[in-house]
Amino acid sequence: MPKEKRNFVRLTLVGKGPLKDDLMEQSYKLGIFTNVRFIDWIDRAELADIYRNADLFLFPSHEGAGMVVAEAFSYKVPVLCFNNAGPGEFLHPDSILRVAYTNYKQSVLDFSLLMQLYYLSPLFREKEIKLAHNRFTTWLNWDVKGVILNEAYNKIVKS
Repeated sequence: MPKEKRNFVRLTLVGKGPLKDDLMEQSYKLGIFTNVRFIDWIDRAELADIYRNADLFLFPSHEGAGMVVAEAFSYKVPVLCFNNAGPGEFLHPDSILRVAYTNYKQSVLDFSLLMQLYYLSPLFREKEIKLAHNRFTTWLNWDVKGVILNEAYNKIVKS
């Protein structure tokens, strides 16, 4: 990414995990500490504000459930994640914000390239925002899930 654009990029990390101190130290070493916001804990209302102000949700986790993906989508925030069972499956089939499992260096590079593409390409960004919103409204919204479950239960009862 061009250096002149780096000052406009912010990374917000929410949660206090065992790697927080290492991440803080790494951000100092990389000279990006002023671009990184570390938040240990916030209440639900503050979390909603973070989502509303976010452009992209970075989720480089191997977690299988990934319910935060649906939460991000509910705010029209696209998610960049591994192409795995769970988060990778939650993304719209047309989204390319998935990184294949390879090795550590390649994964870091792939996440980096997709973040740069997202940041530097307004058309790509707009497409991914629409895909995230579509995925939430047609597949992950609880009202839609209720209809799907009701149809499934009715089929079972009729069998």
